[in-house]
Amino acid sequence: MSGPLTLPEKPINIPPYLPSALSLSRMLLAPAILGLLRAANPLALPLYLAACSTDLLDGKAARLLGSPSAEGAALDASADFFLIAAGFTHFMLSGLASPLLLGIMTLSFLQYIHTISLPVRDALGKHGGTRRFAMLGALILAPSPQVGSAATVIGATYTAASTIHRLKSIQRHHTL
Repeated sequence: MSGPLTLPEKPINIPPYLPSALSLSRMLLAPAILGLLRAANPLALPLYLAACSTDLLDGKAARLLGSPSAEGAALDASADFFLIAAGFTHFMLSGLASPLLLGIMTLSFLQYIHTISLPVRDALGKHGGTRRFAMLGALILAPSPQVGSAATVIGATYTAASTIHRLKSIQRHHTL
C-alpha cells in the first residue's frame, strides 16, 4: 500500500532582474505595437498579447522572488500605462477613441504614481490595468466606432470611479 503521491520539490531559479526586465520589455514593445497599429499590420495583435503576458508574469516573478516593492509596482504601472497609452493614441488618432479617455487615464496614472508609497488600497484600481488591456484588445480585434465609444465610456467611467475611490482612501489614511 502506498501513500499519497508527492512530487519532488524543485527550486525555481528566477534571475532577480526578471520582474523588471518583463516590465521594461512591455515598455519597449509599446512603440512597436503603435507602429504596427498605425500601419494596420496584423502582427499588432500577437505582439500586443505577448506584451500583455509580461504583465501577468512580472508581479508573479517578484512575489516568487520575495521582492515586491514600491519601485517595482511603479515600474509595472508605468509599463502598463505606456502600452495602454500607445494603443489608445492610435485609436484616438484614428477617430475611434476619445481624447477624454487618454486624458483621464493619464491623470489617474499620475495620481497613482504620486501616492504609490501610501498604505492605501484601491479595490477598483487593482484590476484597472486588466480592464484597460481588455478594452484595448477589443479595439484591436474589432476597430469600429461602436467598440471605440464603448471603450471610451466604460474606460472613462471606471477610471474616474477608481480615481475617486483612491482619493477617498488617501483622505481616510490622512485622517487616521
